[in-house]
Amino acid sequence: MITLSRIERTALAHGWHRLLDDVLSNGRPVDLPIRLRLMEQRTLHAVSAAFALQRVCELSYAVCPLAEALCDDLLHAQSDDGSFGSVAATAVALRALLDLQRMPGSGAIAAQIEFAAGHALASLAQSQDDDGLLGGCEIDSAIALWQLAGRDEFQRAVRFEELEEALAGSRWQCRGEAPVTA
Repeated sequence: MITLSRIERTALAHGWHRLLDDVLSNGRPVDLPIRLRLMEQRTLHAVSAAFALQRVCELSYAVCPLAEALCDDLLHAQSDDGSFGSVAATAVALRALLDLQRMPGSGAIAAQIEFAAGHALASLAQSQDDDGLLGGCEIDSAIALWQLAGRDEFQRAVRFEELEEALAGSRWQCRGEAPVTA
């Protein structure tokens, strides 16, 4: 079982590959193509910090110093356009920010989180193509649904029904918190 202290040690050592692997193997089964997409070098830091932050939110009762540090890492990884590099990374990061926003004790960083989350939502909405896919990519769209399908903010920001329909006939079908499978 992954613990807060293990997450903290690995994050402080910048062991992003190990951190992502630890968090994903701790209850988040994913197919290899999606796992590889999440481990892309250009977005690995943001994705690892985001998944670690999601796990910290699951393990904590209130915002703790580790959550604030991971949030700060995440906020520094956000581009001016609101993305975190790729659609997949943006979806994972947005989920972590929304999880943190709902935790008790987030008041001190609430404005930063709200600003970053709003820009990430706008980035995802702008990436949606005419077919309903995010970034024109089925894998990225599936990751976004896996992470955000249950969030009202996401459903309002994108053309949600079109996104679901675009994936309905593909090999990447997922709903909310369910594991992503082919």
